[in-house]
Order: sequence, then structure tokens, then C-alpha cells
Amino acid sequence: MSSDFGDMSTNIFRIAIILTLALFLVPKKIQYYIAFVLYLSISTVSSLWAVDVLFAHSLVIEQSFIPFLGNELLLVIDKLSAFFILVVNFTVLTGLVFAKGYLQPYLSNKSKSEMALHFFSFIWLYISMLLVVMIQNVLAFLIIWEVMSISSLFLVIFESDKKETIKVGLQYLIQMHIGVVFLMFAFILSGSSSLNYNFADISNYFNSHNPLTVFLLFFIGFGIKAGFVPFHTWLPNSHPTAPSHVSGVMSGVMIKMGIYGILRVLL
Repeated sequence: MSSDFGDMSTNIFRIAIILTLALFLVPKKIQYYIAFVLYLSISTVSSLWAVDVLFAHSLVIEQSFIPFLGNELLLVIDKLSAFFILVVNFTVLTGLVFAKGYLQPYLSNKSKSEMALHFFSFIWLYISMLLVVMIQNVLAFLIIWEVMSISSLFLVIFESDKKETIKVGLQYLIQMHIGVVFLMFAFILSGSSSLNYNFADISNYFNSHNPLTVFLLFFIGFGIKAGFVPFHTWLPNSHPTAPSHVSGVMSGVMIKMGIYGILRVLL
């Protein structure tokens, strides 16, 4: 991949992320189409990166993304990331297509702000899943992992006028944060020797320490997101409560972010 194309594609990615705010400014009847255009922009760029790694000559692609704590935050796409990028892009597309008809009855009784928040959260759930598989800085990873949880929470409580929906949303939020606590301890322990707190530190830690404790912390933290038994108690209530297109994306790819995390640690 040429550097000029890499810079241009990263700029498209950045601009699309900023333009998600436009969803709150446009009329309700075109919010869906704005969301779809944003999806197409982001999916085209990320799919080109993934295809280049999986089928072309690039073993790993590193793209400068944004300044972060005095350094440049990199998007790192290797074969594991590339595979998940393509799966996420396809699954989110199916959810977005289905949402067109599913949300039609809600346009009459939901306000412009409520619909804007829904589409904004949907696109940010998508963006956060892509960033989860591309970011290897631990602090940035935990921040975007949190964004994934918060955006999916707003999607789950779309019908917030129902008391049961709010109850399910709170249960979901609490369990997602329990998972984050386990991940924080795992990353702190695995990065304690170098204090760089990158994914590479996990390999260094495993080479010089007994990996069992840290791996169990990672397994529980990621396992809660993946819905592994016995960490699955949030899942049976959240999926039926969420709108159908959201439930499909959550069960299709969001919980697979837990699988990605476990695979990343194992590899």
C-alpha cells in the first residue's frame, strides 16, 4: 500500500468519524441515509486495509491515527485484525439494511434527537469494534472498549419508556464494567515490567512469568463480553430487549470482540 493512499484512507476514516455528529443536525427523515453513507466510507477504507493484508503483499499495515498522550496512536492491521474487520463490515451492513424497515414505525413516535442518538450509537458501535481490533495501545484499547459498551447500551435501551428496558440496560452496564475491571488488572500486571502498556508486553510477560493468573484475568474480562458460561447472565435479557437489527449485530460480531481479545492474548 502506497503511503499517499494510506494517508488519504486514514483521512477519510477520521473525517467520517467527525461527521457522525452531523446525525444530530440533519432532519429525521435523512438520518438513516447519512448513517449509511458514513458506514460505506468507513467500511470501504477498512476493507481495503484488510484485503491488502489478507490477500496482497502487506504482512502488517500501520497507520498513524491521532495524537495520544504525546505520541501518535497507530492503527495496526495484521491478519487477525483483517479477518475480524471483514466480518464486522459485512455483519453491520446486514444490520443497517434491516434497520431501514424495522425503524419505520418508530419515526412517528420518536423525536429527532432520539433517532439521531440511535443512529449515532449504531455507527459508533461499529467504529469502536473496528478500532478494538486495530489498536494495540492498552489505554486507548480500554477507552474504545468502553465506548463500545456505552454505545451498545444506548442501543439496548432504545425503547427507554419501558421500565423493564431500563432494568436490563443497568444490568448490562454493570456486567460490562465488571469485565473492564478484570481487563485493567490483567493489563496492569502484564505491563508492570516495562510500563509501556502495549499488547507486545503480554508476550514479554508470558515469557518470564507464570501466565496462568494473567490469562485467567484476560479470559474472564473478555469472556464476559463474549457471553461465556457462567459470565453470560447479561446476554439472555439484553438481546431480546434490543431492536432486532441491534441484536443481530451484537450477537453476530460484538460478542465476538471477546473472542478476538482471547485470540489476541493467546497469539
